[in-house]
Amino acid sequence: MTFKSQLFLILASLMLILFYFHYSSSVSPSSQPFLTPVPSITSQVDPLYDISSLANINEVRTLHYHLALKVDFESQIFSGVNTLTLSSLIPNLTEVHLDVRNLSILEIYDDNHNKIPFRIEDNPFGDESIGDQLRILLLQTPQLFSPFNIHISYKTSPTATALNWLTPEQTSSKTQPYLFSQCESIHCRTVAPLQDTPAIKSTYSANITVPRNITVFMSANQTNQYESPESENVTFEFRCDIPIPSYLLAIVAGNVTQQQIGPRTFVITEPNDLPAFSKELEDLETYLITLETYITPYQWGYYKIVILPPSFPYGGMENPLLTFASPSIIAGDKSGVFVAIHEIGHSWTGNWVTCQNWENFWLNEGFTVFLERKACLRLFGWNYYAIYSIVGNNTLTDDMKTYGYNDSYSSLHPALQGQNPDDAFSDVPYEKGFQFLVYLQSLVGEAGFEDFLRAYVTRFAKQSPVYEEMAEFFTGFIKDNLANASSILEKVDWNTWIWQPGPPPVDMSVFFKNTVLGDAETLAQDFITGQGDVIPDNKEIYGTFDMNLKLLFWQYFVDRVDNVSVKLLDLMDSLYGMNNNTNYEVAFAWWKLNVMVDNQKVFNLVDIFLGKTGRMKFVRPLYVALNAKHHDLAVQIFSKYEAFYHPIAVRLIKQDLNIQ
Repeated sequence: MTFKSQLFLILASLMLILFYFHYSSSVSPSSQPFLTPVPSITSQVDPLYDISSLANINEVRTLHYHLALKVDFESQIFSGVNTLTLSSLIPNLTEVHLDVRNLSILEIYDDNHNKIPFRIEDNPFGDESIGDQLRILLLQTPQLFSPFNIHISYKTSPTATALNWLTPEQTSSKTQPYLFSQCESIHCRTVAPLQDTPAIKSTYSANITVPRNITVFMSANQTNQYESPESENVTFEFRCDIPIPSYLLAIVAGNVTQQQIGPRTFVITEPNDLPAFSKELEDLETYLITLETYITPYQWGYYKIVILPPSFPYGGMENPLLTFASPSIIAGDKSGVFVAIHEIGHSWTGNWVTCQNWENFWLNEGFTVFLERKACLRLFGWNYYAIYSIVGNNTLTDDMKTYGYNDSYSSLHPALQGQNPDDAFSDVPYEKGFQFLVYLQSLVGEAGFEDFLRAYVTRFAKQSPVYEEMAEFFTGFIKDNLANASSILEKVDWNTWIWQPGPPPVDMSVFFKNTVLGDAETLAQDFITGQGDVIPDNKEIYGTFDMNLKLLFWQYFVDRVDNVSVKLLDLMDSLYGMNNNTNYEVAFAWWKLNVMVDNQKVFNLVDIFLGKTGRMKFVRPLYVALNAKHHDLAVQIFSKYEAFYHPIAVRLIKQDLNIQ
């Protein structure tokens, strides 16, 4: 046994001791137990570790779960039964511990409908956002490594942080209420009692009952649909036969429909938006082919993307078979489709190979950014790839400065004990993780690193590794395949790259040289030199910049904000119509610059922008910038839109503004 394996066992044992003294209490359309064959677990079981879960994942593991739920739009709750098919990993298992938060547990019973005692115990860390532990006291000792079922009747809370409930007026078609979920990172425990951790992958199925005028999609394949003759309801049945972690459970319900746009690709959204959104995303099949040509064949069958209402807090979310995306990616010129490419990339790194815990989140995001950029390189060329990577580095630097260069959140292995993983959400795991992989590629060579990536996703398929396992596999792969392995491996400082906060230990700028950034910087400097009195002769070149180069152009002013005046901003608006810009990425950069310069003439437009999108990439930095200038105004605007934003965004913006 290697030292790393021994360390893993010690950590797992410590976690079991810590959690051993815990756990307990939700509706009841009858649930169907999982009757088809389930994958078996043998005695060869690797220990798992996740500080953000209170489930006893090293004593018992979920093989499958079935949700039989009714959706109540008026009360904004789910009610029903979750049937978990579990397997005991230890002899004489007496308890099952699950993650819950704000769930009402009504009854727990076995296959014979014998009631099983339970209790709920508060988490030991004090942060209520982590949730609590449902402690289920088994009536009988299950057979080792054999499936057994537990049925949990429960209902959710209207305050479930995973669920965003919208009125018809908040939708585009304004005809029906709307619901969508966001379970990453630890919000699935507000939807159902589960082992809510990326360490556990299971299949799932669901029967979702809604009013007849509502359509439902899930991160699973629809297998049936039927109406209830005695009511005005319809039930949609789903099944996902590829094991996935709980955070990839996803549901959207409302006046939504789908359109096939390629052999394997679909767009889902409200009917009135479907033609325009489908046109914008018509190249999804090309993106899919580009990625699977680079890495390995796509394993999920169809690829479907949902364009959600604007309150969705992220650019995209990689739910398998049901990618979620913000309408802010629809710019009219396909400039926002890089988000779709990123989410497709998660089909391999994130969904197929998943980080074991949120401290290893970069294994999901750093690898996926790497795949995304490789696809962009092949589709759009080197300058696009390089400029996009520099834009990413700028956001990385901003986020590290926000946390502090000595804060663990600016490392690839943040300390999360007692913390909500959402607090560490930033571009650090995305961009620093990407840069680490670029550095490894520089040592191995492009062809060799491509071979490594294919081997990596094959080796850890349907598993949840930690970075130590990835590092061990990389080391073994290099030793087995390259003659100069020793000289390569001695240049990889794993400890500094992974654990040390702050910028990477290597100057990464040498890997992103390009021929176009100078044009943007020259134009920006000419504007600053003219101070709003002189129109640069090269002003027309701005129209030739792609979106990412425009972002670097505006970043040039942000970095020199003391030399930017309202007069200069007025000139640039008159030349480029910036106050009417429809690209959300560029508009955000423009409004942020205006707030930093304290251009109060456009604060009404900033207000409107903050009410048009709930995407945290845009709204959080804008509120932070506005708060630095005018705290009361920032709070006033937030109060106006609080009900519009997703619960995850509300919590984090309140932290940013230091309000309760």
